[in-house]
Amino acid sequence: SSLNLTQRDGTWLEEDSGEYACTPTIPATNTRGPASVLNIVVEVRAQILNLTEPTDVELGNDLAVLCEARGSTPIAYTWTTSAGDIVRQVNSSITNDSFVIENASRNDTLGYTCSISNAFGNDTRTTSIDVIERPDLGPTYAPTADIV
Repeated sequence: SSLNLTQRDGTWLEEDSGEYACTPTIPATNTRGPASVLNIVVEVRAQILNLTEPTDVELGNDLAVLCEARGSTPIAYTWTTSAGDIVRQVNSSITNDSFVIENASRNDTLGYTCSISNAFGNDTRTTSIDVIERPDLGPTYAPTADIV
C-alpha cells in the first residue's frame, strides 16, 4: 500500500496537517486490510503578514502597534526602535503581538521593527511613527453683537 501526498505550488501548507488513513487493498480479490492512521504535521516558518502602517499620532495620545504573523508556534517576537532600543520581547503561542506607545512624546518619533522567529525561519519588517503636535491657535473668541 502507499500514501501519495502532492504539494500545491511546491509548498506544504499548515492546512495539510492532520490524520490520514491508509487502507490496503489486495487488487486480485479486492480484499481490504486494516487501516493504518498516519498523523502528518506540517511545520511552517515564521512570516509577518501585517504590520501597523506608518502613521502619525498626536502628541499625548496613545497608539497600539501590531505585528500579525503566521507560522508554527511558539513564535518569538522582538520589537526594537531605530535608535536600537528593545521595546518588547515575548515568546507566544498566538500569531500576533503588539505594544502601546502611551502618552506619545516627540521622542517616540522613530522607526519600529518587528522581528519574529521560530524553529523554521524568521522575518523582519519596519514601520514608522511620527508624533505630531497640533498648532496652538490661541484663545477662541465668539463674536458678540448687541441686539437693538
